[in-house]
Amino acid sequence: MKKYIILLLAVVLVLGLASCKDKPAGNNEKDKAQVQTEPSLLDELQGKIKADGKLLGVAYLGWIEGDAETAKAELAKQDYIEDISFVKDIEKYAENEGYRMYAIVPADDSVTISVCKCEFDDEYMPYDGEELIEANGPILVRGNMSDTIPNLYVITKKGSEKVEYTPVQSGMDGRLENSENLVYDFTPYDKMAEFSGSDEIPDAEFCGNWIAFANDGNGEERSLILELNTDGTVSYAYGIGNSEVLERFEGTWKLDGDVLKLNLNGGVVEGVDEPIVISPYPLNASFEWEVNPGGLELTHIDGDAILYGTKGNTFEFYVNEY
Repeated sequence: MKKYIILLLAVVLVLGLASCKDKPAGNNEKDKAQVQTEPSLLDELQGKIKADGKLLGVAYLGWIEGDAETAKAELAKQDYIEDISFVKDIEKYAENEGYRMYAIVPADDSVTISVCKCEFDDEYMPYDGEELIEANGPILVRGNMSDTIPNLYVITKKGSEKVEYTPVQSGMDGRLENSENLVYDFTPYDKMAEFSGSDEIPDAEFCGNWIAFANDGNGEERSLILELNTDGTVSYAYGIGNSEVLERFEGTWKLDGDVLKLNLNGGVVEGVDEPIVISPYPLNASFEWEVNPGGLELTHIDGDAILYGTKGNTFEFYVNEY
């Protein structure tokens, strides 16, 4: 009797195994395999960074206030991160003073990223200060009270390669400053409200906050600060260094063919706490202009001199980071 029972159980077991062997794999297993093989948004981005020949990618993610946890929660709510949604899951985080948020992504995990505080030497050249964080993966950083003066300094290394970069906004259009093409910029400009309409005036690529240094007709060095706005307004001042303003002007700009015309009104400034212009007078000047990787070049061709004794001179303006 026991032999028959054992034989019966063996037959049932064999039939059960055959049934399992013939059963097709479920859709869940197929879907799981598919998910594991599809590249993530982060993988796709790192592929683009490599293809562009860069060690790192950087995105400006907006002005976001609050403490660290509040800021990251607020970032996760933003519609403009839809195509880079992995940024809301980045765990590595560091900050200095300021509320401008940036995502920094290495080309791969062999790249080391160090984020430091940005310091300036006596000649206003930036250098790396205290290290805030180091990682071989994506980092969220926040800082930069000013849009054009950095307080974050990023050092990226891979073997003998090294890239040093200060994430900051361009004085020309507010976009990520990358005039030296050091990083892959993956900022979602087309989805961010602050950049909508930023190209409404195609001929205004010279707009921005600029600074130049030049000698007047007496050989005295003066600093010239020129702000050209996309709405057609302009402000101009010159003085001694970055603190003492001698004359200040306000007005409008317009293009006449390839000539930039400034129509200003102002004059000598008096007062420290609340400086005012006394005895204002008109200042109208025309320039040939050129925007190049180094900045804005203006050559005076007609009208009043914007600085005593400089009619016909060429001025080299740079993005004003002071």
